[in-house]
Amino acid sequence: MNNLIISFGGLKGGTGKTTLCTLFATYAVEQGFPVAVMDADTQRSISNNRFDDLGISNPPTPWRVWPLHVDDEIKDRMSKLKKVPGLVVIDCPGSVDNDNLKYVYHSSDVIIIPFRFDRMNVREAATFAETVRKISKAKLLFLPNMVTQYDDQREELVKAMERANTDLGKYGRILPCLPDRLTIRVSNTLGMNYKQRQAVRESFNAIIEIINPLNNK
Repeated sequence: MNNLIISFGGLKGGTGKTTLCTLFATYAVEQGFPVAVMDADTQRSISNNRFDDLGISNPPTPWRVWPLHVDDEIKDRMSKLKKVPGLVVIDCPGSVDNDNLKYVYHSSDVIIIPFRFDRMNVREAATFAETVRKISKAKLLFLPNMVTQYDDQREELVKAMERANTDLGKYGRILPCLPDRLTIRVSNTLGMNYKQRQAVRESFNAIIEIINPLNNK
C-alpha cells in the first residue's frame, strides 16, 4: 500500500482535533488500512491516553503511536515517514508558531481541520488554511464538529454553514457534520463502540473516498 500522510491541524484548541484523530485512526484500520499514528502535539495527549487505556493488562492495539518531536531534525523525520507504507496519521499542535511545523504540513497529502460553526472558529480555520496553502499542496478537508441541530437553533446553524461555505470552501472541501454527542467526545485508543462508529461513519467515509484515489496512484 502506498504512503499517505494525513495530518490533523488547526489554530484553535477545543475543536476535538486529538479525539477525531484517534477515532479516525481506528476507523481507517477497520476499513483495511495499515495505520501508524504520530503524536506531534506538545501535550502528547494520544500517547498519554494510550498509556492509560492499556493499564496493566496490555491488550492488543489497533495501531501504534509514536511521539514526533517537531524540532530541527523534523525534515529528516518526515522524509523517512514518507517511505512508510499505509497511512501515517499525525496529531499536530494547535498552532503554526513553530517554524519546523512547515515540514510536517509540506509533507502531508491531506490535512484535516476540525472546526465548530461559530464566527471565531470559522475565521481561524480560514486563517490556518491560508497559512498552510503557502507551504503545502495537501488537500484541505474541513471537518465540522460538535454540531447541534435543535429546532430553535436551526436558522443560526444554516447561517453558520453558509458562512463556512463562503470562507472555507475556497480552500478545500467541507465534510459532513459530526453531531455534538458525548460518545464522540469520549474516545479510547484501543477501539471504538457501535455508537461512535455510527456517529462518525458519514464524515469518515467521505475522507476514505477522498484518500482512496490518492492511495492508488
